[in-house]
Amino acid sequence: MGIGAIKILIVEDDPDTALLTGLVLETEGFITHNLPSGEEALVYLHGNQVELVLLDLKLKGDIDGFEVCRRLRANDAIAFIPVIFFTANSTPENRKLGREAGGQGFLAKPFGYEQLLSEVRKLLPLRA
Repeated sequence: MGIGAIKILIVEDDPDTALLTGLVLETEGFITHNLPSGEEALVYLHGNQVELVLLDLKLKGDIDGFEVCRRLRANDAIAFIPVIFFTANSTPENRKLGREAGGQGFLAKPFGYEQLLSEVRKLLPLRA
């Protein structure tokens, strides 16, 4: 299976950040889908194959990124999907809360192209 078959869900309330992040990943051959709210993300995850979630902490709607991750981890059907939190609010406390919620990665905004790709590749299975 080629890298083009790897789908990444970007859950980000800022449309510009979501678009730019998606463009970087698509340039590398990934398929991306952007959603602005946690509620929409959880619905999407139940009906679509996703191999990685990039998850902002602050989202539209009633639940934040931590809660999205906790709900994802509590559901056996989708609990295996790796999560990378990405936020401008990258305090040590938020990093700790992200790990406790079940996140495997954490990117501080703004992040560079190579930093994003490095974090994504660390959490994806090797594909050829």
